[in-house]
Amino acid sequence: MGFLQDVKRIHVYQNQARTRSSTHVMHPFLNVKGPNRDRYEVLRTLGTRQKKSAHVTYQELAEMFAHGCFERFNIRLRMKPGDGVYPGSPPALHPRDEDIVPGSGFARAVAQVDTRSALSPGVCSVLRQLGLGTGRTGT
Repeated sequence: MGFLQDVKRIHVYQNQARTRSSTHVMHPFLNVKGPNRDRYEVLRTLGTRQKKSAHVTYQELAEMFAHGCFERFNIRLRMKPGDGVYPGSPPALHPRDEDIVPGSGFARAVAQVDTRSALSPGVCSVLRQLGLGTGRTGT
């Protein structure tokens, strides 16, 4: 399984009874099979139980970070711990800019995105899949 270790987030897992907790360093991970192979999963909650998900490439993920899509549209990113040991299903977390390792390849990819131009057709399609209208939003 491929992890994007250039993005890391500290996450504290608590069991449902809240009697046990464990801390994990989480990373976005690539799907390894199926139609979404080599893509990262992003999710958005629409109602109390309704969720929409989509899958993005490395470049689309960088573009979403650069344009602030995660905060602006309340989008989450599915993550797993780098050691692969997690007591539940992999959570979808709200990534922040400070989760990107400074000077990393992914940090450079984010910095190279031209935020003065509109979102790419690929990211617009992802936003539509997440229930965000046409997805024709510039920042």
